Amino acid sequence: MAWDKSTGLDVVRALTALEVQWQRLGAPIATALEPGISSEEIDRLAAPYGLAIPGELKALWGWHDGARAVAPGRHRWTVGPGSYEFLSAQGSLESYAFNRRVHEESPGDDPLQDPYWHRTWLPFMTWEAKRLYVDCDRTDQFGASPVRLVTWEWENVQVDRAMSVAQVIRIWTWLLEQDLYRVVRDDAGYAWWEPVEWSRVPEFLRRSGLA
Repeated sequence: MAWDKSTGLDVVRALTALEVQWQRLGAPIATALEPGISSEEIDRLAAPYGLAIPGELKALWGWHDGARAVAPGRHRWTVGPGSYEFLSAQGSLESYAFNRRVHEESPGDDPLQDPYWHRTWLPFMTWEAKRLYVDCDRTDQFGASPVRLVTWEWENVQVDRAMSVAQVIRIWTWLLEQDLYRVVRDDAGYAWWEPVEWSRVPEFLRRSGLA
């Protein structure tokens, strides 16, 4: 398991704390995580797409490379708040290619008027039309990657929802620590997350799209 040391340690610490909450709450994803992959393997996967993967995402996939495939008809393995699916590195790149194809750039496109999927936008967590992404060409002075969100409406797509991937993970951990989400199971053995009481989730997090 390898990652960019300048940013990776903060991400791994945040992920470890999140995993503790998954285990405490009996979240299915806690037993469905795939082994991590190396920084070199991530670079190899990304090479055909011409992307330089930020250190925070290398740390994420170095920790665990997503969760195992879900059987047909089963609920997805989601992280909890926001119902986001933890994509593998390959799954993230495939989502990137899909969005580039569907939301194709044309000459003269204005992202505020005619949205398109930019060449450097890499989605790493998704839920239906919601895609959390980082701009692979944009990191701050500490090497962190601000996180943004694209939805059906394509509103505020270039507004930072969090200052880093690590911050997103810490937000999710806090929400679980406060018991604002729970795992629900039905008689068939399906399990999923839902808010205990949506109004108790802080409004700024509800508006951010992260919760």
